[in-house]
Amino acid sequence: MVKYIDILKSINKILEDKFSNIPILSEKDVEEKIIRPSFMVSMDNISSNNFMNMVIDKSLTIRIYYFPSSRYKYKIENLNMIDNLNELFVENDILKLENFNILINGEISTDVVQSVLNYNFDIEFSENIIRDYSGIENMEDLETNID
Repeated sequence: MVKYIDILKSINKILEDKFSNIPILSEKDVEEKIIRPSFMVSMDNISSNNFMNMVIDKSLTIRIYYFPSSRYKYKIENLNMIDNLNELFVENDILKLENFNILINGEISTDVVQSVLNYNFDIEFSENIIRDYSGIENMEDLETNID
């Protein structure tokens, strides 16, 4: 079963591989002191749905925050970062986990708030529900009276 933490680790690994010189901060780091440039990744709008007791459908929003080198001169740097992130998450639209691949098949949205680039996309995937029936006895012969 795909764990949300594995999705987060995969996103972080993609960013680390492409931008080895840019640190990825946690939410706690951002609250204390922002290092520039840096990334922060979060997930929200997480939902799960049991479909016919056989499949679990999951969806969530990935939010990548990029803190550019300068709070005051950031436009060009943010535009370049959008291009780089599009290369990673639009052109290479598969999020590879250890034993599961997730297709990124949604719209990418970007916004800049107080110089910080917000890069967002949704992912959806389904997994079979694996049930263990080993401790349950099978029913004996069933007799019915049907006239």
